[in-house]
Amino acid sequence: HDHIQNELRKAGYHSPSLHSLLFLTDKLYDFLMFYMFVPWMKINMLEIRKDDVSESYVRSVAPRPVLTWTVNDPTEKRFFKRIGCSVMTDVVSDAMPVVLS
Repeated sequence: HDHIQNELRKAGYHSPSLHSLLFLTDKLYDFLMFYMFVPWMKINMLEIRKDDVSESYVRSVAPRPVLTWTVNDPTEKRFFKRIGCSVMTDVVSDAMPVVLS
């Protein structure tokens, strides 16, 4: 229990209840953003941080294309291409096009 408290303090959370509240707020934001605001605002494409991209995420927001940015990392680019995510990169010739339907 003390170990968890110490880790929370290092992360800037001084109480488990605050951590839980912030966690729930983050989950509520995700739900509202992608299942209510995106359709309501008629957003055609989503650009998200590369660390948040997953195959299930790309499927869940379909048919909207997902775009992410990565440094010229061939492994990341192959992964994003495999899951159907377009990529911006620091090498123009390696960028994958975004197709809007």
